[in-house]
Amino acid sequence: MLARSAHLNLKHGDGMGAAKLAADFGAVVILPAIASALLYGHCAKDESYFNCLGREIGLYFAGFFPIIRDVVMASWGSYGYRMSPIGSAGDAVAQLPAATYRLATGESTPADPERVLIGAAYSLGLPGLQIWRTFDHLEQVYSGETDFNPWYLVMGQPHAK
Repeated sequence: MLARSAHLNLKHGDGMGAAKLAADFGAVVILPAIASALLYGHCAKDESYFNCLGREIGLYFAGFFPIIRDVVMASWGSYGYRMSPIGSAGDAVAQLPAATYRLATGESTPADPERVLIGAAYSLGLPGLQIWRTFDHLEQVYSGETDFNPWYLVMGQPHAK
């Protein structure tokens, strides 16, 4: 929408086109970022409000560019879900060294084996999440927690509500 707005509003070279483009940018990027920060509490308690708004506006603007969106979301912020597998893979690879260190020193959390397996698989170009789902489901079948279900191998266990 912003590219179309820029093309239509700036082709005449007058000040009114620039003002319309600024208004469109505010409506598409700035207002949703402010509303998101206020409604969903994305700002940390000790973070400056202007820093938080700047980060939110940057995240919303990066969402217009596919590759940039994935890199920014993997390194700068997260809304609790991944917009693409690229963002998920980047996050898994970034967590790999710390999770490996915690496993090696014996101070691991229950999520560290999953992080190591998925991060190592993504580093080697393998489908890490699918490998983890298979191991996780087979472990639950062998321990007697659940019956074998091929659907769980593909989609994973349903989350407990």
